[in-house]
Amino acid sequence: MWLCLFWLVSMSGGAAGCGRFQVEQLELEEDGAVAAQPGDASSEQPGDADVPDAALVDADAALVDADAALVDADAALVDADALVDADAALVDADAETWPDPDAVAQPDPDSQVDACVPGTLLDRDGDGTPDDCDLDDDQDGLADTADPCPLDAANDADADGVCGGVELCPGFDDRVDADMDGRPDGCDSCPRDASNDTDGDGACGDVDNCPLLANANQLNADLDALGDACDPDDDNDGRVDGADNCSLISNAAQTNTDGDTLGDACDPDDDNDGRADGVDNCPLVSNGAQTNTDGDTLGDSCDPDDDNDGALDASDNCPLVSNAAQTNTDGDALGDACDPDDDNDGVPDASDNCPLVSNAAQTNTDGDLLGDVCDPDDDNDGAPDGQFGYTPSNFNPTPVYASGSSGVVLDCGTSTFNTQTLVYGNWCGQPMPTPIVQTQTQGTGPQIVILPLSTFTLAVGATLRIVGNRPLVLAVLGNATISGTIDASATGTTPGAGGNWSCGTSAGNNGTGSASSGGGGGGGAGFGTAGASGGIGDVSGNQGAGGGSRGLLALTPIFGGCNGGVGGGCGGTGAAGGGVLQISSTDLLDVRGSIRANGANGADGCPSEGGGGGGGSGGAILLEGSRLSFNAGATLQADGGDGGDGAGGGAGGRGGRAASPGQNGQDGSSNGGGGGGGAVGRVRLRALVACTLGGSASPAPASACP
Repeated sequence: MWLCLFWLVSMSGGAAGCGRFQVEQLELEEDGAVAAQPGDASSEQPGDADVPDAALVDADAALVDADAALVDADAALVDADALVDADAALVDADAETWPDPDAVAQPDPDSQVDACVPGTLLDRDGDGTPDDCDLDDDQDGLADTADPCPLDAANDADADGVCGGVELCPGFDDRVDADMDGRPDGCDSCPRDASNDTDGDGACGDVDNCPLLANANQLNADLDALGDACDPDDDNDGRVDGADNCSLISNAAQTNTDGDTLGDACDPDDDNDGRADGVDNCPLVSNGAQTNTDGDTLGDSCDPDDDNDGALDASDNCPLVSNAAQTNTDGDALGDACDPDDDNDGVPDASDNCPLVSNAAQTNTDGDLLGDVCDPDDDNDGAPDGQFGYTPSNFNPTPVYASGSSGVVLDCGTSTFNTQTLVYGNWCGQPMPTPIVQTQTQGTGPQIVILPLSTFTLAVGATLRIVGNRPLVLAVLGNATISGTIDASATGTTPGAGGNWSCGTSAGNNGTGSASSGGGGGGGAGFGTAGASGGIGDVSGNQGAGGGSRGLLALTPIFGGCNGGVGGGCGGTGAAGGGVLQISSTDLLDVRGSIRANGANGADGCPSEGGGGGGGSGGAILLEGSRLSFNAGATLQADGGDGGDGAGGGAGGRGGRAASPGQNGQDGSSNGGGGGGGAVGRVRLRALVACTLGGSASPAPASACP
């Protein structure tokens, strides 16, 4: 092996030198000293004691003695291979600081370059030994002479046949160069681009979508072969970018709702209302307020059904108020749900007491929240309108409810109804209710005839004349208004409807006498009071007495007046009693005109001194309703008839009026006596809720009003 020994030699110039010699294998003695070997030129013999400080090998394998003295015991400077004598002159003829054993300026005997001075020449492995005298230049453990890559410790780690010291791309195969640009692919930033990114944008030419125009981001909106930076139509919609209102978003139609510089496809606010499309409930219709009545995803400006009621706005009568039924009470352009006046009566719904029923007058009888036209109980009597809130007098209302009654308005002159034949006359083209004949429910009285009506109106100037032998009841399941005249009075000997029924002692008594002696007058009939007596003829006591009173103030049962007595001799006939009228209304009974049930006047006596006939008594008038209004100017009459005059003698007595009873007939002296006046009948007014009593009645009414 080669061993480099360093030593210090005192020479002219005091230079230090290094000699490299070929030596035999050294034996190390137990203490580490180098033992002499056969053939050594040294005078040291085996067994000589080693100089302690002259060891050639120290602990860290340095070939320098501890005190730098390479002196053996005999002080001879011995080289391991005996090529240098201890006393040889250390000549360095070529002044390269390497002693020339032969004192000649020529290569050393070991044929190595005589120029190996540490620290002054190339030392690529950094081990302190210049490469020219380093046996393992790359320190890989392989001697340079046996090392395939003496300067590459990794010995061509990438196995490309190129040692690391001269390799172009360590770690990669230098032989692979796809673009043949002289740069192995492993170290080529653009291994397939010989131009190596001409535009310098970091994208190699083989993948650069704009190889001649720098575009590091490589944006390519339409994903074609050209990047946006060099593509004349970035979105490939057929519109050149300079004329495309959305150059990066395909929109061949170029739709632009708000007419700005951006088409809808790329405009963040298509309708330019200040609301970004993503949060605009009408992105294509300007609606800055974003009004959305039904709270769905569409604002009112673009919602075909703003209130989401299933009726499209174009045909919805309340497009902003949900009303699927489209109810429209007054038939105008607005449905009830959004109409401020649903019934179109001029009164806003908010203050209309019947918002769905036209009632401009806002009549509200009971003063509650509902006007009469929509109040199920107008009079607040506890009974629904159309039903009696009280027990009607004298009849059972059940058949009336079941009758299917209709409203009647009489306004065509004089209309008639006969309670005996049940025949109507001149009924003004109105429905003719089917008469109901009933036995009275309260006491004993004549059968009554009931006309069921939903409403009844007798107009001003119109007259209803009632005749027949039975009392008449108008059962009105609603309001009744009497502005004309109802007449149930007797005429002569013909009683009013229901008059002269079962009079008995209430009828006037007949006068007596003869035509030659002067007959007495007939007595007047009684009812509300007793009837008046007739006048005396020629003979005292031949006058007829008046009839007695009868019936109840409540008129339950109800019947009419009675007839007067016949005059004595060839006297006059007694007059018939007045008839009966009962009106029972479930709601308002409003009397503004006249109702009459007067008794008839007695006939005069014959010229041959006959006595005058007695007057008939007045009949019965019963008016009842939940509310009763007997207005000022209205009149009710059930007066008694006057007695007839006696022939050539006494005058007949006046019939009863108001609070005045009937008057007696005057005596005839030697002639006929006058007939007695008939008594007044009876009048009753009854209301459940309220009464207004402003009219005049004869006689004074018996009132049952709250």
